[in-house]
Amino acid sequence: MKNDKIMKAIKTIGNLILVAGVIVLIFQLLAMTVLQFTSLIPKESLGQGMTVVGDSNSMTGIWLVLLIRNSLMIFLLLKLRKMLARLNASDMMTSRMTQFLKKLALALFGFALCDTTINYLFDKNLILINLNWAFYVLVLALGIDYGRRYLVKKDMVNK
Repeated sequence: MKNDKIMKAIKTIGNLILVAGVIVLIFQLLAMTVLQFTSLIPKESLGQGMTVVGDSNSMTGIWLVLLIRNSLMIFLLLKLRKMLARLNASDMMTSRMTQFLKKLALALFGFALCDTTINYLFDKNLILINLNWAFYVLVLALGIDYGRRYLVKKDMVNK
């Protein structure tokens, strides 16, 4: 009974976080699209010493990369929400969970490449690559896979 309450709380909190993430990404896409196709930043209204970073060509590239990145992220969050709805405590040490986490690590690597492209388009002198979340998820997947294989080897769980 206690596990059911814990799983229900995990599902509720996870669902709220995922929905909030999707909403934020959609608003970010809408705001970037509005800024891309309208001139809402008149140079006359900027304060003294302030400038608009990037020319129109780099802003188009940033908008396209951001569109791809956020669309992919929204798709992944919706898939994660579906998986969370079907998640049971017994699913934690399965090969299906390991495969999902490996795919998630690959997607996070793709997000890191998109962020690197956006940073490069803003400043050609700075190349910043951040792979920490992809690495963490990959280590988690490998740890779960090792634990599952160890438990199967010791006949503690079924294949």
